[in-house]
Amino acid sequence: MDPGIFTNLFQKTINAVIAIGSLFYSTIDGVRADFTLLDVDVSHNIVIVSTQLINCFSDDLDQIFRSGERVSIYYKLELISDQNNQPIYQKNFSHSIRYSLLEKTFDVYKSEIETVLIGLDFIQAKNEMSQIIAFPTIDVEQLKSNIVYHFRITAWMDNIQLQGMDKPLNLMYYWSSIRPVNVSPEFQDMISLK
Repeated sequence: MDPGIFTNLFQKTINAVIAIGSLFYSTIDGVRADFTLLDVDVSHNIVIVSTQLINCFSDDLDQIFRSGERVSIYYKLELISDQNNQPIYQKNFSHSIRYSLLEKTFDVYKSEIETVLIGLDFIQAKNEMSQIIAFPTIDVEQLKSNIVYHFRITAWMDNIQLQGMDKPLNLMYYWSSIRPVNVSPEFQDMISLK
């Protein structure tokens, strides 16, 4: 018997369970996603940032990850000066997860490094989805010594369309419709980062 038949049947079953559950958005137990401390450092004269999304995965969201559809978490990282409270640096990037129903492993694409991590187990995949490690931002020379700066990071998920559903599924319901935001401690120059 063709293994593709079982894979297709499994995917349709998962999508049906998700579709039925999403009919009642008010019953979704959303989590309150957050970030760990936004760590700012310097490496080779580049300001680098590290953090991790925490409390961002629920059992319902895990089922969606196992549906075989691509699911993305989007991030926006901004460097803001106290002079005008406007970003002087901004970077948007995403981490996308996809489950292989045939291989029973996960692939994660990290857009900021343009890399696909293949054949991950579920714990590894969720760690990769939520971690931002030593993210390079701007050259230290671009920081003015008399200005106070801080980084701000935001995350969100978009709607996805699952098979068997008439309407797109709003994934932000699984985060209680709240975008997690974190702000780094303030710093002034390269010396204060070391």
